[in-house]
Amino acid sequence: MEYKRARLFLILLAVAGAVQIFVSYVYFSDVAFLRHFLQQNHKTKNATDTTWENFFKQSVYNASDDLLVSHEAKNELDTMNLSRQSVYNVSDGLLVVEVFPDWTTQEPFDLRPTKRVYLYSALTAVQDTPPTGSHVRLVTFVDKLVPPLACCMMVGDNQTVVADANVYLLHLKADPNKPRKTKQVVFFTMYQCTVPFEISELDKARVTLIPVLGSCPNHSRMYLPVEKPEVVPGGIALCAKMAFGHELKANRLVEWFELQRLMGVDKIQLFDLGNTEEVYNVTRHYQDSGFLIFLPLKLPGFPWGRTMVDNERTFGFQMGSDSVLSIMECRLRLAGYDYIISIDLDEVILPVENVSLKAFVKMQFAKDERCAALQFWQKFFIEDWEPTNPQAPLHVLRYINCTEPTTNRHKYIYKPAHVTNIRTHYVTTAPGFHVSWINASLAFIHHYRKCPKEFKGCKDPPITEMSVTRFQETLIPRVKDVMKRTGLQP
Repeated sequence: MEYKRARLFLILLAVAGAVQIFVSYVYFSDVAFLRHFLQQNHKTKNATDTTWENFFKQSVYNASDDLLVSHEAKNELDTMNLSRQSVYNVSDGLLVVEVFPDWTTQEPFDLRPTKRVYLYSALTAVQDTPPTGSHVRLVTFVDKLVPPLACCMMVGDNQTVVADANVYLLHLKADPNKPRKTKQVVFFTMYQCTVPFEISELDKARVTLIPVLGSCPNHSRMYLPVEKPEVVPGGIALCAKMAFGHELKANRLVEWFELQRLMGVDKIQLFDLGNTEEVYNVTRHYQDSGFLIFLPLKLPGFPWGRTMVDNERTFGFQMGSDSVLSIMECRLRLAGYDYIISIDLDEVILPVENVSLKAFVKMQFAKDERCAALQFWQKFFIEDWEPTNPQAPLHVLRYINCTEPTTNRHKYIYKPAHVTNIRTHYVTTAPGFHVSWINASLAFIHHYRKCPKEFKGCKDPPITEMSVTRFQETLIPRVKDVMKRTGLQP
């Protein structure tokens, strides 16, 4: 009997404890969540950055405009400095909208199911504009299975306008009808908002994404500025994706920039994923001259803390989505140029004849008005081989032996007005347009690198390619001048 009574007492005690824990969780969950959220995601780098008045009216909402947190939590957190992140209560947990650079890049240990939208930039569309108003396109990363979103635009005296947010482009390596099965966790997504304002009316406009039926933030800090691409008739720009890591050598970067200038390139866009101080000295030089747009970037979401460095990058589906953001953001920002080159920092497209690349490209497109892009063959200048001219002052002059032309890792130059979708190795043209291959006897990509593992042509006898040497009298003094200006040479 005593045993049964003791057992019953222990059961009742356990039930009472569970009830108390549940009540405590319901009562304190808002305070606990937001304290934890701030500790993980809102550590202010500069205590004098800004202090908000009435944070909860500005950044924490649910679909019915009710405050997500209790008054106790509000009083506790009102005096803290907070970053550019808005929290919404949605049907299956929380939605956090984060404005760059205040992205979550390390494991946040969320106490509730949480999806995140990472806003990077917002630009007006130069082509494919509506009959009235404007298209504003937002460059984002989004977590898997985020809820439907709407655009909120702040114009004039902090007036807000809500519009539909349509998915203009989604990088999804899976069946769109079965997104749960994809191996990706964070997707590059471009949203398009059609707003009832002409481009001239958007000088000080700002935009963000909110859940459908959600509330617009009150503070402009929670929005992206709407930018307008520069329009350069006849111009040719270059998208070079990302610069990162200690393997990127500053002296070779100078050679690359100066070769692009000799080829007639007007503007280069590049994303900064963390570089050496020597590389930053070089990029600052070209930024100051107006030749380079160098944009900071970091990779949010899972896998947490990933980069593009070989031993830290996430190969496969996620790496593809990470790369596409840099490609498509560049296509959007440089859409005011007539032509865009899409290559990497170890590649240069050179015509065989003594003519600039800009002049060559204009001639090729003039031959076919339905051509949207030019596709180029590659020749690998293999750095595993001994340099042909080891005493030459420049890397591109030391390695002049290469492979036969190959379509392996081919790249392109395209007209942004006639291309809708871009990847590293292919383009999607607008209806009625096509891609033209350029014969390697006319021009090709000089690709300086170690032999790709999957490429068997490195075992074939090399051929000598001298076309780059025609630039040496101009290129060498230019490179030396920049090396001195940037402190790479005395």
